[in-house]
Amino acid sequence: MGASVTYTVNATAAASGTTSTVFSVAAPAGVTENSSANNAAGDTNSIGVLRQLTVTKAGTGTGTVSSVPAGLNCGASCDMSVANGGQVILTASAPAGSIFTGWTGACTGTGNPCTISNMTSDQSVLATFALTATVTSSVGANGTATPTAPQVVGQGGTVVYSLTPSAGYYPAVSGTCPGNLVGNIYTVGPVTGDCTVRFDFSDITVTATSGANGSMSPTGVTGVVAGNRAVYTLAPAAGFIARIATGGTACGGTLSGNTFTTNTVNANCTVDVTFVAATANSIPTLSEWGLILMSALLGLMAFMHRRQLGVR
Repeated sequence: MGASVTYTVNATAAASGTTSTVFSVAAPAGVTENSSANNAAGDTNSIGVLRQLTVTKAGTGTGTVSSVPAGLNCGASCDMSVANGGQVILTASAPAGSIFTGWTGACTGTGNPCTISNMTSDQSVLATFALTATVTSSVGANGTATPTAPQVVGQGGTVVYSLTPSAGYYPAVSGTCPGNLVGNIYTVGPVTGDCTVRFDFSDITVTATSGANGSMSPTGVTGVVAGNRAVYTLAPAAGFIARIATGGTACGGTLSGNTFTTNTVNANCTVDVTFVAATANSIPTLSEWGLILMSALLGLMAFMHRRQLGVR
């Protein structure tokens, strides 16, 4: 007597409106009940529209995506139902050898976890994972570079280094990592595997300039360690070709395709690139060959005529 019974009901519904549920209880066998008026109770609840959240994974790496509230723990793809206007927090996790590189869709950027608020329509999210690569840097005297620790990035990614040379010195970059130097900022990338980058600082410089109708990289003043060479990538506009100035303070070097490599540098020098209109090699046509042959014959006849006059 005086006891209570608690019921927990979990339900999902794809409709909207309200639903009513009636709960009834009865005394077990052998138990006498004095009043049955309170053996039934009702409950009415609003039903919200359910929204669908679909998560898909992409990339060369591996990883998982989990959610709060629980409901997701994705393999290649997964989905969950969310009450209309509800919120979901997604967290991406990658094992050793892989790295989470970002979201697209209802989540964007690289923030992890990501919160999807106020879901009033079906949503989709793409989580990308990449295999990792490590960029290891080293620095010589007369300057600094940051970051200093090895950088783990997704393959295809980049690492940006900020260089601070001592007064009168300029950065000189070498190593196995691809990259591009602009002023005192060096961007490694795209990273396709473990690689190294070396930052030296030299008071021997190459000053590179280029004209219109093309571009070159790097430009400006670049440090070169004595006895080394500088390499420049040229990009002529369509219909133009590169020409390298010689003489004076020019470094000299070799142009192969659109790559110019200086001679070994032991003193300050310059690389001055201009881009000129490309012209097709002149190949005589048949009519031109005829004119050439006729000119030759006329010349020969005139020579023979003068010779005959001389004999007489």
